[in-house]
Amino acid sequence: MPSPPVLLLPPPPGDAAALRVLIAARFRGDPPPVLLQRVTPPGTGTETGTGNPLGTGTGNTLGTGTGTPLGSGTGAPPHPLPALRTPEGALLGPGAAALLLSPPEMRGRDPREAALVRQWVAFAEGELGTAAAILVGGHKQARPRALQELSRGLGALESHLSSGRSFLVGDGVTLADVTVLCALLGPFTQVLDPRSRAPFPGVSRWFLSAPLPSAPGGICSACACPPGTPRPRPCETPP
Repeated sequence: MPSPPVLLLPPPPGDAAALRVLIAARFRGDPPPVLLQRVTPPGTGTETGTGNPLGTGTGNTLGTGTGTPLGSGTGAPPHPLPALRTPEGALLGPGAAALLLSPPEMRGRDPREAALVRQWVAFAEGELGTAAAILVGGHKQARPRALQELSRGLGALESHLSSGRSFLVGDGVTLADVTVLCALLGPFTQVLDPRSRAPFPGVSRWFLSAPLPSAPGGICSACACPPGTPRPRPCETPP
């Protein structure tokens, strides 16, 4: 029997990239054959297990490790996490891991939907994700420009959601919803206060009501706002 794939996650428990993969995997319905292993930051020592949020697997199959969880040698640069290690090889980064672990319908039910899903994923990984990362953890002098970029992205998202749509593509949750929501997780929980979000009521409605199979209250109430999340700080929306 082949070994199940092992999902390696970055250390922060509320990491948006990790949540993106975990949410996608949870939509499978049946527990996916994944063992979860949280690893320490590069250069800090060995890997350490923290249990299995998906309720699958039987423990820690990775051993102690040497700071190179994918087996690339001690002199290699750190790998992007999350990463999925399979018997056939490693898949690096949240996009590849989420794509493999998600059910087929989350990738689009036909070629057109699949193209639209990919379009929104690229939008989240690029325009939204870059601005969000700077706003939450970037240099202070770069944040006003990042806020402008994020506001432009939110404006495009608002145009799509202002009609009352519940999902970005089709009539169900796809990787588009999961990826965009996780890209906005940091700004919506740590930066943008209600006044800053006021120009984007459709985005706010969608963000707060996005469904998660095991949490009727939505993705945000289930896992996007872990205990200790800082309260949003006032942030002026640029014109």
